[in-house]
Amino acid sequence: MMATPPLLFNGTPSNMYPCHQVTTGRRHAYLLHMFRITTTPEKPTKPLRIEEIPVVCDYPDVFPDELPGMPPKREVEFRIDLIPGTFVSIAPYRLSRPFQEELRKQLDDLLSKKLIRRSVSPWRVVLFTKKKDGSWRMCIDYRGLNAVTIKNKYPLPRIDELFDRLKGARVFSKIDLQSGYNQIPVREEDIEKTAFATMYGHYEFRVMSFGLTNAPPYFMETMNNMLHKFDQFVVVFIDDILIFSKTEKEHEQHLMMVLQTLRDNKFYAKLKKCEFWLSKVSFLGHVINEKGISVDPSKVSAVVEWEIPSNVKEVRSFLGMAGYYRRFVKDFSIIAKPLSMLTHKNVKFVWTNECETSFRVLKKKLVSAPVLALPEPGKRFTIYSDASRVGLGCVLMQEGKVIAYASRQLRKHEENYPTHDLEWKRINEGRVGDFTLDDSGAIRFRGRLCVHTKAQVKEDILREAHRSRYMVPPGENIMYLRFKEKYWWKRMKIDVAKYVASCGVCHRVKIEHKPPLWPWDDIAMDFVVGLPRTPKGKDAIWVVVDRLSKVAHFIPYRSTNSASDSAPIYVREIVRLHGGSWEDHLPLVEFAYNNSYHASIKCAPFEALYGRKCRSPLCWDAVGEKSVLGPDWVQKTSERVAEIR
Repeated sequence: MMATPPLLFNGTPSNMYPCHQVTTGRRHAYLLHMFRITTTPEKPTKPLRIEEIPVVCDYPDVFPDELPGMPPKREVEFRIDLIPGTFVSIAPYRLSRPFQEELRKQLDDLLSKKLIRRSVSPWRVVLFTKKKDGSWRMCIDYRGLNAVTIKNKYPLPRIDELFDRLKGARVFSKIDLQSGYNQIPVREEDIEKTAFATMYGHYEFRVMSFGLTNAPPYFMETMNNMLHKFDQFVVVFIDDILIFSKTEKEHEQHLMMVLQTLRDNKFYAKLKKCEFWLSKVSFLGHVINEKGISVDPSKVSAVVEWEIPSNVKEVRSFLGMAGYYRRFVKDFSIIAKPLSMLTHKNVKFVWTNECETSFRVLKKKLVSAPVLALPEPGKRFTIYSDASRVGLGCVLMQEGKVIAYASRQLRKHEENYPTHDLEWKRINEGRVGDFTLDDSGAIRFRGRLCVHTKAQVKEDILREAHRSRYMVPPGENIMYLRFKEKYWWKRMKIDVAKYVASCGVCHRVKIEHKPPLWPWDDIAMDFVVGLPRTPKGKDAIWVVVDRLSKVAHFIPYRSTNSASDSAPIYVREIVRLHGGSWEDHLPLVEFAYNNSYHASIKCAPFEALYGRKCRSPLCWDAVGEKSVLGPDWVQKTSERVAEIR
């Protein structure tokens, strides 16, 4: 094909070339001109020199050019626990010549650092993904292994909760660990499970590798164990560490403490991926400064440039990407409804005008998304909500500044609600009330701690309140009264009732006719009397029967024995054989009794005696000396005693 000369612009050759090829679109053919436009590249920024960065210059060993080798043993050791009886093996994929050379280079590098070793175990497949800096990251196709791995349930933090802690911060530093996963060793017996095959042989990882399903939670647990003591000025998400401070003087101390901790634990960062002493920082797809939080333009551009979806999978991908920034878009769910409808089961994919409008409006809203204020602890929140025939929406505000937008589409049964019912629904959904944020970032409703209804912590609280070794299992009413003082969540009373109803211990105690679950959990007793008196003065038999196994003990007995006479006989003949370690648990039984709610005095005996609640795993608020010894304590105790009388 003959080369086409460039077009002239004001008599000067340009970088534009005409193209006379006819290209077919969806419905019509167009004669197009294709342009190649080049711009003058930006002047490269001067690379960071560690000697020029305050505080950081004192920690050059934390920022090596390469990892020094095998990491030390960590507090949390990476494990790969498999479902029993499973096995995975996959033949290697074919790699292009450039990838073969890249593979050889990375294998040599990993072998020299002793991060991998040769293997003879079952293998996986090598893949490559591109990094931000243009280099290639070697990954292993662990999909087969992941499918049979027992999942680690350690929770990753909610990103919005991390951002809520940044209120008032003016100085930021961001540290990115160097090949963070490779700084966690694998448990020796699990190393063979990481094996992979290449044209150069079999290898296995001695450190955590990308692609393993449990790698993120294990890494998150390691980072939390190391940095949780700096919770007031550090947020961590996987291998990204953000340090935030109100003043430069504070930041100097904060930065020093974090870098010293990394040094002590032999964790290493990559200097060219770190940023220090910033007034504005990009973190997890958002831009944060002292004014608030906004979307990161470099991340939103991927949504803005998204082509019109041609199938349901592409619609889901678009909604997932756009939905990450839904807190910035007022009525997001309502705008996105035409697109959401396409993802429903048994709905034919038809791209309508409504879908096109929804698609374009969402992209436009993300480009013009506002800066949201960060919530300030201790100040009152205001919720403005509204309802329509499409969905419910609300705005969370504090002192006239928008904190977040929230919305959801109407459910199928709600679409038939009359208007006034929808208005009540949006009030219930918004739950307007006295919400505050305490210094730890926790939300409180009228002083009570708000618990997310879908969070694991809710189950932990229910279990601790009902099955703790420090408490007598309460009924649903007593348990709800106890909860009402400390916690709040939607439908709490119903959840408490369901939990108590499902308690096996309560069923065993309250329902007599059910068979015991263990020998000598439940017994039956009877006496055989009127027998001839023996030389030892016995004239009766005390029969003790295990209700489960029907095993019986026959004990010689005097019919004149009192209860005090019978107790030592019972301990000697029955408890000695079947009683277990009841004596060891007696202090806990006493503690549980004295700290359980009594309906007759409307409090626990401990509270009635001392005028305050006793510390327990469920109630661990700090109790100062003043509250224990001051005049308020005397007055409160006197009032409680008078009330009981």
